Amino acid sequence: MRSSKKRYVLLLGSLIFLVHLNIFDSALFQEEVSPEFWGNNILSLKSAAKNFAYLCYASESVLSSENNQGGFSRNVLAFAFEADTVFDNALYRQLLSKYLDRECVDYKGIQKDPALLYAYLKQISSLHPELFAQFSAKEQMALYINAYNAFTIKAVVDHYPVVSVRKIPGIWDKIEFVFARKKITLDEIEDKIMRPELKDPRTRFALVCAAKGCPALNAEPFNADNLDIMLENSAINFLNDASKNLLDKQNNVLYLSAVFKWFKDDFGEVIPFISKYLPQEEVNFIRINKPAIKFQYDWNLNDKK
Repeated sequence: MRSSKKRYVLLLGSLIFLVHLNIFDSALFQEEVSPEFWGNNILSLKSAAKNFAYLCYASESVLSSENNQGGFSRNVLAFAFEADTVFDNALYRQLLSKYLDRECVDYKGIQKDPALLYAYLKQISSLHPELFAQFSAKEQMALYINAYNAFTIKAVVDHYPVVSVRKIPGIWDKIEFVFARKKITLDEIEDKIMRPELKDPRTRFALVCAAKGCPALNAEPFNADNLDIMLENSAINFLNDASKNLLDKQNNVLYLSAVFKWFKDDFGEVIPFISKYLPQEEVNFIRINKPAIKFQYDWNLNDKK
């Protein structure tokens, strides 16, 4: 009985895969095939192949009573994902290209046409945990950053028009999103994953809370290959943005973003930390004159008007 069930599951998975494969077979006989066709259906084919792999895994681990689960099926999974351990952020890249204007986001435009945002969030939510576990630490970090920022955009769009993210009830600790088939809040990404596990204070300049006082949304999705460079550039850009951090030499006051107060445990001694990213002239002035430090933050929405 179990053997027949296993064959049935494998047959079903094979059928799903072959249906998608037939789409490509038919396309080969067409004179012209649009780029959109290949872009959309390559993703479908990859998805079908993965589903087939998971069905193989299910047929062995769920229907079998033996303890040696995963012999054949894990090999299928390994084969299916061997060259696919990088998350495709093409949809998010398109979203940023279309709706990000320097530091401002066109939330109204996204609200009118949320297709790109919804498609990217669906991609994140449907990511299988077993595949995510195969990602490198840098790939996981990059995806958490991109997901956090996309989730924040979603929360704003759902409540738009709004003057500040602080006007959105429970935006950080109550509103739940889906990451790799698991419900999660923004606070959980930031405080239970990013801070304790990754321990890189530069992520503070990559996570964007949709306020003018927060770091600017990066025009390119974060990725594993350039993660260190992108985080370093984010820190440099944030520390040298006069609307967020400013050295007033005339009055001997150093205006710093309140993130350095709220998350002081992440940064340690603030002056040594920020000195790594400021021009040497300002570093020398701070060292010699020891200016008073005042914290500031603009909670107005980073909205494109």
